[in-house]
Amino acid sequence: LGEYYITRDYFEIQLQKIKNEHKYYSIEYPFPQLGLFKKESPLTVDLKDIVTALLHSRSDLKQSPHLSRLAGILLINLDKYQSFSALVNMVLSKNLLCFYIDEKKYPNKNKEIKDRVQIFRQIFFYNEPELCGFMEMNEILPEDYFIEWCTSLFTSVLNVDLVMRIWDIYLA
Repeated sequence: LGEYYITRDYFEIQLQKIKNEHKYYSIEYPFPQLGLFKKESPLTVDLKDIVTALLHSRSDLKQSPHLSRLAGILLINLDKYQSFSALVNMVLSKNLLCFYIDEKKYPNKNKEIKDRVQIFRQIFFYNEPELCGFMEMNEILPEDYFIEWCTSLFTSVLNVDLVMRIWDIYLA
């Protein structure tokens, strides 16, 4: 992780542009069970700033509720600037960008997603042929869950503690 070096000045400029234009994106309040991201709490203000700064700086990205979840996990562990920098590098990584980019601005998006789903299916079948076969026999296809796993990096399907453990391994 870390292909894009985001300076603190760049981040502050993005925040200033947002404030000047009064253009904030609506966000989903992630992880209600934790009680950290309540309306107008300090972390929620930071969350809005981070997600809005990302979307404002990259007009080719589309808004997604998963951005709030990713930024929320980062904010639990990092300061606002570090969270923004990490979010930029996560979303713009070659592995995740196709899930967040606007299909109108990137015509190959669907092909790239299909390719990733197919690779996942092959790896799944190679490592767990019985389970893969059982799921497919019951019409539970990788398209039904893999895209959600990728776009949310498991934040929509696992509890926060487990997500943080997975991220520690993945991002190490």
